[in-house]
Amino acid sequence: KLPGNQRRATLEDAFTADPALPALEPMSQIEVVGGVEIEDVPGIVIDDSGAKVTGKWGHNGYGRGFVGPNYKLSKDPGAEARYEFEFPESGEWEIRFSWVPRDDRSTKTTIRVERDGEVIEEMVVDQTKAAGLGNGWHSLAKGEWKKGTKGAVVIIAGDDPEAPSVADAVQLLKAE
Repeated sequence: KLPGNQRRATLEDAFTADPALPALEPMSQIEVVGGVEIEDVPGIVIDDSGAKVTGKWGHNGYGRGFVGPNYKLSKDPGAEARYEFEFPESGEWEIRFSWVPRDDRSTKTTIRVERDGEVIEEMVVDQTKAAGLGNGWHSLAKGEWKKGTKGAVVIIAGDDPEAPSVADAVQLLKAE
């Protein structure tokens, strides 16, 4: 059976609306809000399109508050989205990660922060919970970074095949 209210008796028959099922709203009336423009986010932003991925990841662009045109989703346990960057100048920096929470998201997504290939922070996050900093941003690490230091944020999908892990954007903010 198809999702919605369309049915057909055989593969050769035309689709018809099943009167026993509720009618669906036309697509033009479904709310698709979109994301925040990357240019409107302060600091250095690496969107999901810039992440190197392993495993199976899909894209989604529905909802509010995500960064850029869409975000990545994975139900593939251990799939990774790797956001690599290099600090353009020395100083105190904060590394943040963005995701839009929903009740059907993973409660066991692993996030690692790396400095020159070494893991300096690792946490398991609940992506059903709202952002700690507002506007979808979560602080991952703060510290002194030298110009040219290579860093990475790695998102590792949880092991629940019914609850996808989300990979949206990484933000680097220099302390004032």
